[in-house]
Parts: sequence; C-alpha cells; structure tokens
Amino acid sequence: MAILNKYKSKLPPIVIHCFTGDSAQAKAYLDFGCYIGLTGYVWKDKSEDGVRKILESGIVPLDRLMVETDSPFMYPNTRASKLPPYVKDSLSEQSLTFLHRYCTFQRNEPCSLPVTIEMIAAYMKEKPEQVALQTTFNAFKVFGLST
Repeated sequence: MAILNKYKSKLPPIVIHCFTGDSAQAKAYLDFGCYIGLTGYVWKDKSEDGVRKILESGIVPLDRLMVETDSPFMYPNTRASKLPPYVKDSLSEQSLTFLHRYCTFQRNEPCSLPVTIEMIAAYMKEKPEQVALQTTFNAFKVFGLST
C-alpha cells in the first residue's frame, strides 16, 4: 500500500487481480479506490475471514467487483465438499452444463464465468443477472471500453 500511495495521483483504475486475501486487506484496497477481482477461487476459500466472508458480509460492493478467470488457474470446483449447500443449490443447470461441456481439462476459461458469477451471487445474496450486469459495467468503466 505504501508504494501505491506514493503514486496514487498517477495511477489508472486498479484491479486487485485474483484477490485471495482477508477482510482487512479488502477494506484497505477498497478505501484506496481499487476494484476487487474474483475468480473460481470462491469455491476453494475455507478461511474464517477470506473471500467468502467479504462477499457474505457485503464488504465488497457490486460496483467495485470484477469477475475474472485467471486462466488457466482457479477452475471452480462445483462439487467441492466444503461448498455450502445453498451455493451448490444456486448453480443453474445451464451454467453447470456450460462449465462441464466447454471448459477443457479443468482450465479456468471464460466458459467458467457463469458458474463463478452464480457462486458470487449466492454468497452476496444477489441475483446472478445483477452480478453479471454490474461486473460487466465495471469492466467497461475500468478498461475504457464502449459498446
């Protein structure tokens, strides 16, 4: 954070790529103005104060969230035994089919994003469509994209 603070006035929007930290780290990045990038890691986090916690407690607002693949890493394991039942139950047949049919060799490719979005939405108690729409808007804004 000291290095980021030193150059704050010269930096473009910042995305914390593949965030796997805790609540305090997320708050520090958000207070600085960063976006939090999440991947299929959401299934893997088993810590008491990690990614699941920051989503459940609303620490990361939707307008500061990015969804990414980190290809080929962080493939979402939808069958993980530690994944809460309410998250497993929230996964649509369509996104699961997409994941298992088109993502090759368990590589985290763009075809895994629907499942990742549904997992994030379940933890945040939001509709997947809202998470998808807002995170897409965030990407347009951060990367200066237009339609």
